[in-house]
Amino acid sequence: MDLELLTKEQIRGIQLALKACSKEYPFIKGFFLEKDNVNYKTVLFIVLLVDYELVSKFYNREINYRGYLRNTDTYNTFGIPFEWGEPSTKEYKFNLDFWSNEKSKVQDLLELFINALPEKYKCSTGSLRVTIPHIQGYCQIGTPCVDNNIDDVYGKVFLLGKD
Repeated sequence: MDLELLTKEQIRGIQLALKACSKEYPFIKGFFLEKDNVNYKTVLFIVLLVDYELVSKFYNREINYRGYLRNTDTYNTFGIPFEWGEPSTKEYKFNLDFWSNEKSKVQDLLELFINALPEKYKCSTGSLRVTIPHIQGYCQIGTPCVDNNIDDVYGKVFLLGKD
């Protein structure tokens, strides 16, 4: 998606929708526009900034992998720092399904809140159809992951704040 066409109101709409999501998922702290957006015309990719310590508290799971603090790539799920079990085991399959399901819940909730916004806050690609931001990945707030994956147009992190 051509990020230069995004208005301040549309970015604010994403912030408002994610702020509503953060009432259910308090570990969501903000987002940035993913740098690969320039390769797609009809999709808007965002990366959610999360606090993995709060993910740990929310799901009552102990973090067993601290690599997320220095990682430079986004994660496909917010369940990475936790024990998944050995690959090809029932425990691993259970955790894969669990974290995939949780990711889908956040995406579905974001879509619900985006669709509830007034029109001026919704993103579109020039068609009549609303473009729902797609959560491309997750990264720990304040880590090298942000600088390595942020877009070149806005180049900034959008925090949810305390409006």
